[in-house]
Amino acid sequence: DACVLYSDGVMETYAAEELDMEAAKQRGAYQIWSFGPQLLDKNGKAFATSEDFVSTVKGANPRSAIGYYEPGHYCLLVVDGRQKDYSRGMFLTELSKLFESLGCKAAYNLDGGHCSFMVKDGVVVSHPYKPMKDVSDGILICEGKVGA
Repeated sequence: DACVLYSDGVMETYAAEELDMEAAKQRGAYQIWSFGPQLLDKNGKAFATSEDFVSTVKGANPRSAIGYYEPGHYCLLVVDGRQKDYSRGMFLTELSKLFESLGCKAAYNLDGGHCSFMVKDGVVVSHPYKPMKDVSDGILICEGKVGA
């Protein structure tokens, strides 16, 4: 599955066979993430069973995910996991239902495991199950004007 963030702020998810890269570029694709899976159907409804997901990581795990409300309005979520007596993580079906309950129109599972951590003002605010490792990509949100 793929998640496309367009330059107008719209975010859409696609099954692998649905994504037309040329059409996405022409529409103004700004970022494309390829990890997945997508967590909601085209009507913003949660997938009901683990068989609905094209993923090999279906068990309860630490998760990072992004949800979409409307252009420029997103929901970033980090779930800790693999920590006895603290957090087991989430199944994809649970994550899917959570994004539906939050009212997201689209949602997408990003990388998980020990890559799932959140930092605010230079401080890790989540509780990763392993010491952090080098991560080659991430989503940065900052205040201010783009290009300023």
